[in-house]
Amino acid sequence: MMTLSLFVVIALFIAAIFRLLRLVKHRTRALLWHRTLAERRATQLTYVSHEIRTPLALINASANLLIERLSDSIQYKELQLLKVIQNNTNHVTTIVEQTLTMARAEASLITPKFEFCNIQRLVTDTATELRRVSSIPIVTDTHYAPGLVYIDKYLFRQALINLINNAAQPTRHATSVWIRLFQSDEGLKISISDDGDGMTQKQRETSFEFYQSDHGQSHNVGAGLAISRMIVNLHHGKIFVDTTIASGTTIIVYIPKLG
Repeated sequence: MMTLSLFVVIALFIAAIFRLLRLVKHRTRALLWHRTLAERRATQLTYVSHEIRTPLALINASANLLIERLSDSIQYKELQLLKVIQNNTNHVTTIVEQTLTMARAEASLITPKFEFCNIQRLVTDTATELRRVSSIPIVTDTHYAPGLVYIDKYLFRQALINLINNAAQPTRHATSVWIRLFQSDEGLKISISDDGDGMTQKQRETSFEFYQSDHGQSHNVGAGLAISRMIVNLHHGKIFVDTTIASGTTIIVYIPKLG
């Protein structure tokens, strides 16, 4: 015959199970609600970004055309004004693209398409493209890199562009950017270094936040590092910041062998 204390224990156990089930149900509903909101936000941003990118593309194309046709016939100051329009149009376009990427990532709408890729060629081609718009040298060292890696080359290229642009931005006061590839025990190791101002401890701790900046100071990360970390995470990799004030910053990325 069951004692009263045993009945109490069983009753408490059943009550605890029901409380746990209610909590799981509540958490599941909350997650689904947040997922729905994130998807709705991503959809809205996709529409807005399309509406913004179209006039930006027209402005940029017009500025390019004027620069090409009038560069020999207009004054230097007027040419510089056209280049200001061109540069700032490109900057706003980048912000729109980064914001949309972050929104799609938060809504889990980004699915990597992994394939074997020649990482030496990808890094070399990306660096070559960025040299055309960079005001400082971008140096690559790919001699110790693995030949093929298993990545989404389009996402990974975006991460590389963000990291290199971040290192080369004028506010860092760097004189050069170095990109080095290595074959490590973990797989692929990439380091992107500059000899600029470096970061404070606070800047380092918040460097992967979306649009982290220090107003009035020279450090302004924007969304580049946040998006790069998201892309590295999609590759099951790791990303670190090694920095020293007045001695520069190095971003280190590890990508495992099997992706």
